[in-house]
Amino acid sequence: MGESRNAYSVLVGRPEGKRPLGRPRWRWEDNIKMDLREEGYDDRDWITLAQDRGQWGAYMRAAMNLRWRHNVLVREEEEEEEEEEEDDDDDDDDEYSLLYRRTIAQK
Repeated sequence: MGESRNAYSVLVGRPEGKRPLGRPRWRWEDNIKMDLREEGYDDRDWITLAQDRGQWGAYMRAAMNLRWRHNVLVREEEEEEEEEEEDDDDDDDDEYSLLYRRTIAQK
């Protein structure tokens, strides 16, 4: 990619102006580096990797599969926690109804 092309300047360019307060925002480039790191690729020269469409696609598909699997596992854990909470609520209802029946029987 030539350095004079717009795509290159957008890819590696730096925005002008003041930075906002607080922690830096995540950039697209940061997400790419994080995904490649998860796949075991050293992120020193990811731009060259991106120029090889076949290899780039393989890394990105692998990264997306990892992210998808992670999301599925998190969703399953949340559903299990909700089921446990519902079971606990059912037990409380049973105890309450048992207590209510005992007080009525005593009267």
